[in-house]
Amino acid sequence: MENQNTNEIPVEQENAATDAVQGAASTNKDWQAYNVAKKDRNLFARAIENGTLLPGEDGKVDTSNARSLVRGTKYQGMTNIILKSFTKENNFPTNEFVTANQLDHVNMTKQLPFEDSVKIKKGEKGITIHISEKKKDDNERDIIDQETGKPVYETKYITLFNIAQIENVQPVMDFAKEEVDRRLEWAKSQKNYREPNPDKIRETVQASSGEPTVYLSEYFNAVEKGKDFSATPEIAEEFKAKANEVLFGQAKTQEERDKANPFNFAKLSIAVNKLHKEQRKEISQKIRNEKAREKYNQRLADYAEKHALQPQARQQPQVQATQQEVPDDYEMCF
Repeated sequence: MENQNTNEIPVEQENAATDAVQGAASTNKDWQAYNVAKKDRNLFARAIENGTLLPGEDGKVDTSNARSLVRGTKYQGMTNIILKSFTKENNFPTNEFVTANQLDHVNMTKQLPFEDSVKIKKGEKGITIHISEKKKDDNERDIIDQETGKPVYETKYITLFNIAQIENVQPVMDFAKEEVDRRLEWAKSQKNYREPNPDKIRETVQASSGEPTVYLSEYFNAVEKGKDFSATPEIAEEFKAKANEVLFGQAKTQEERDKANPFNFAKLSIAVNKLHKEQRKEISQKIRNEKAREKYNQRLADYAEKHALQPQARQQPQVQATQQEVPDDYEMCF
């Protein structure tokens, strides 16, 4: 099962995972890791050049999500950026993706004859992404590290295809709609379900810095929370320059850029992910505090209404009652 956020790795394992991948590639044991890292790096760089990560004329950056069409889930983090960049450079109309296994599942589920089956168009090449999953034993239980007591993660690679690369895509679209309807019915059956508000005004996250880790972390927050993201021309230009420096160092020519270490992108991803997790906790705490404040204020209002109290005069009757009970010779006792 694919994980839509390739950056969701425990912080303490991230550097070790990156070093392991880089070491494998450098010893010629895993050129796939090296090649995927290079393609990811180049797609991310082009996401900056083609404007995917930069503000448009309205000052806002595209915060849409690439989606898994069959599963109905949204891709997050660096994976989302890479997939949107892949879509843009190929002029695909949508950011919807599927795997070959998912197409096969649709064919089997709908019992489609071979001539009507869903296929990848001849000659089309997908995009390979790496995902991190918990290692399982033969009984499908998490494998636990004996020293840390935490689950062990492993890197896997899956290839995604944009739906524009699919032949006879309608059965997939039908299957996806049926899945959406099924999930919606389940959601409506839950006590905490709320109808979406089409008139809700989207909040805007304003980029506070052009430092790549900060800029991207704030961008991830906006995407994750369904908010807009804006940046001033100065901050956007700073981000562009510094991000390219992180990816390619001082390389000037295309040949020099090609030789730059592609795992610099992985290191940037780890740094951004770490900061994003920290900010996510702060944002969640802020939201909890705000909800608690709203709930408390509502309780105050309900109590005042129930007891017919005026908010500014609640203590007055008590003060008057106290004054009436004080004896006339009260001051004489001092």
